[in-house]
Amino acid sequence: MIRSLERDLGGALFTRTSRKVEPTPLGARAQDILGPAYEALLAAYAETRAIAQGVTGALCVGFLGGLNGPEFTDLVTAFAERHPACEVTTLEVPITDFYGALRRGDADVVLTLLPVAEPDLTAGHPLAEYERTAAVPLGHPLAGHPAIGVEDLAGSVVLCGPPELPEAFRRSYFPAATPQGRPVDRRPGGRTYQETFNMVAAGDAVTITHTGIARHYRHPGVVYRPLLGLPPARAALVRRTAADNPAVRAFTALARTRAALADPAGRARAADPRPHDPSS
Repeated sequence: MIRSLERDLGGALFTRTSRKVEPTPLGARAQDILGPAYEALLAAYAETRAIAQGVTGALCVGFLGGLNGPEFTDLVTAFAERHPACEVTTLEVPITDFYGALRRGDADVVLTLLPVAEPDLTAGHPLAEYERTAAVPLGHPLAGHPAIGVEDLAGSVVLCGPPELPEAFRRSYFPAATPQGRPVDRRPGGRTYQETFNMVAAGDAVTITHTGIARHYRHPGVVYRPLLGLPPARAALVRRTAADNPAVRAFTALARTRAALADPAGRARAADPRPHDPSS
């Protein structure tokens, strides 16, 4: 089939030796172009199948604070409309317990931030991306910058969330050093977003966050500035590996379909709010 496709396209998609097979530049480009469309087709098929088979019972969808924007609300509403025999509820997941609701059975699936490195959990494809921001106290030298570079963090105390954060997530989200190798003075933050923002407002520390948080949380003593030099925060649905069921599969399929329609790479992009300055 691959040979037939290559003849139809007029070029080789793979280089083949006795030891390995690697994509050619054309093959890599074809994967970039066709991969998202293929994933969207699979998701649409799974969603259509779920509608045809019918989904009943109950589904609780958890979400990490700051990820429950209009896209999330529309997703939950669309699922309820497609599957009226399934009762849908939502549950906010605290930053002190990313996965507890899943493991206790309080939630069937949770929208959370990647990475997820838990042997009993399965994370789906990234559904949304959020540009990174820094929360800075009023009067801090960085507050006067229209944007902040990640190298600037080396000169500040950075609050990196509560001790209960999953370690794989903390290492990814709050780097211990800048790209140039300068160490970052990371210290524990609050147990809620607002507790952390109180700590920022009361001192000289900053914290790293994303545009979803900036859209949902405000503090009169804190300003948000775009943070340049870090990859976007990515959100995905995660579930218990051993607790798959038709409702979870149908919800995941719908989420992937809607994300694929919103963005060619299959991810919805959160709006990037203007820097928040309570003094303006």
